[in-house]
Amino acid sequence: MNRFITLLIPVLIVLAGCGAGPGGSGAGEITSDEAIARLDSVMALRPRLAAQKRRAIDSLWILSRGAVSPRERFDVLEKLFGQYSSYSMDSMLLVARMCKAEAEANLGDSLYWRAVIMESEGLKGQGQYFMALSRLREMPLRWQKVYRQSLMQRYISIYYSLSDYAHSREDSLRYHALLESYRDTVIAEAAPDSPSRRLNRAEQLRVGGHPSAALAEMDSLHASMPGVVDPGVESFVRGKCYQDLGDTERAKICFAVAAAYDLSKSVRKYEALQELARILSDEGDDGRAYKYIMCAITDIQASNARSRFQKLSSYQPIIAAAYAETQERSNMTKSLLLAIALLLLVGLLVALLFIRQKNIGLARERHDLRQKNIELEQLRSRLSDANRSLEESAKVKEDYLGYLFNLCSEYIDSLESYRKQLQRRLKSGKISDIDSLLSATQGGEHLQSFFKKFDAIILDIFPDFIEKINALLSPDYQLRPKPGELLSPELRIYALVRLGVTDSTRIAAFLHYSPQTVYNYRFRVRSHSLLPKEEFPLAVRKL
Repeated sequence: MNRFITLLIPVLIVLAGCGAGPGGSGAGEITSDEAIARLDSVMALRPRLAAQKRRAIDSLWILSRGAVSPRERFDVLEKLFGQYSSYSMDSMLLVARMCKAEAEANLGDSLYWRAVIMESEGLKGQGQYFMALSRLREMPLRWQKVYRQSLMQRYISIYYSLSDYAHSREDSLRYHALLESYRDTVIAEAAPDSPSRRLNRAEQLRVGGHPSAALAEMDSLHASMPGVVDPGVESFVRGKCYQDLGDTERAKICFAVAAAYDLSKSVRKYEALQELARILSDEGDDGRAYKYIMCAITDIQASNARSRFQKLSSYQPIIAAAYAETQERSNMTKSLLLAIALLLLVGLLVALLFIRQKNIGLARERHDLRQKNIELEQLRSRLSDANRSLEESAKVKEDYLGYLFNLCSEYIDSLESYRKQLQRRLKSGKISDIDSLLSATQGGEHLQSFFKKFDAIILDIFPDFIEKINALLSPDYQLRPKPGELLSPELRIYALVRLGVTDSTRIAAFLHYSPQTVYNYRFRVRSHSLLPKEEFPLAVRKL
């Protein structure tokens, strides 16, 4: 942290430069470029500063939980309120309401109404201006007198925001009139040399069109009570005065000092950085202006200071337009460089044309040779695919014929066994047994036996047939054989399609189904295909 303190001290010294009046020479002690460079250095330290702020807040929360009395807890919470002020609007309002609850339960009216003033500040930070005014107006007359100066400052702050963010000029003028009324009250009632009176007087002079007088008031305040006024506020007010005077150089210095001070305190609700960004944008320093605006947007989002978004949006079109203009100039430069490069390329191509003409014949021959090699490679690939297909087809046919011969042989053996049974019964004269044997329905048993053998043959030839055909179907419709079976009727039908039997009539005759049954099975399966229906049978034949 010592490095940060060493870096920040020269930035704060520039307050003396901002403190000079419009005719003074104080601002010459440092240039705006130096002030902005130091601001950039402070911005680079923001992560460390944020961590330090977080540690300070966490330590106060620990103290509040360990407080031994309601008053001690109230005092710690009040410090927490100060830490969250201009840092987190939600947390600031939460802590203010905790103070209010603590005072209402244990500490009496004085601290309760002090907490109400804190609550109104938190509501104002969230943009709830009218609710903040309502809280202040609830205060009894007795306590209004006790906290009169604090109340006046709250009213000034709220009406300043209402005037600044009003949707119409009429509302803005009305709120500004109320603001000036409360400011007149503060100036009239405060002690002549009090910082509050003199700071309000300076702002009144500036808004009233007397920036030089406002600067003189700030110079007097700084000389008689140095360090009493918040350095960030003092520098910002001076920057606005110089801006009104048209002294952009000194305005930039003061805004840079105010922004550096705000960032060094981890303040997230500020205006100096935005004002500096607007000036830099007008001067054409679009990159730095864009960086400052994005920094402000990030902090305002983090603090949830909703009231600041409306004002911040007024700067965004300026930065966006300037940034777009910079991009346009950059694109024009790139286009010019590209045109020059193209001209050089054309010259190079002309110089190489003569050499290319001598090599064009060789290039053509090489091209033809490459084309022939590509064609030969394609032919070789197709021939290889055809050979693999023929080998696979030959193997399937070989296995298919072997299984067919074996099935025929088994069927012949079955007929021979059946004939022998009839012969034995005929020789023994058991005519009634012959009649009962001939009357028995064995066709169904033979058909089921045929199906089992057919299923076994198919799965032996195509072991992954079920998985491959299911891969062609939607996940919610998968073909699965029933328990005790190897293939379902749909799988048998498409097994024949895989073997090249695509005619439904031939399939029906082979499997002893009706043609309509075969058609229904095929239609139902095709309707769940992931492929177009007309491509599905071809895909099955390629499995």
